[in-house]
Amino acid sequence: MISIYQQKIPTNLLENLLEWSRAQSDRISFEPYEFEFIEACNEVLEALNANAKGKNIAVKYFASARIELFADENMFKTIL
Repeated sequence: MISIYQQKIPTNLLENLLEWSRAQSDRISFEPYEFEFIEACNEVLEALNANAKGKNIAVKYFASARIELFADENMFKTIL
């Protein structure tokens, strides 16, 4: 049986790939707003963690303070 968590990871990876493809073809809209750095990082790392574990790679990050960003969150996640 496949868990909801396992189903979410491929969907996030696919969404990230589609977003990257839009960015490469200049078909992406720029919509900045405030969001938390740590939450965006968590989402990206969650999507990458399964592949990293399969390759015996540990991805770690440390946040010392709450950081608010004003940017386009999708573009930011594409960069990460």
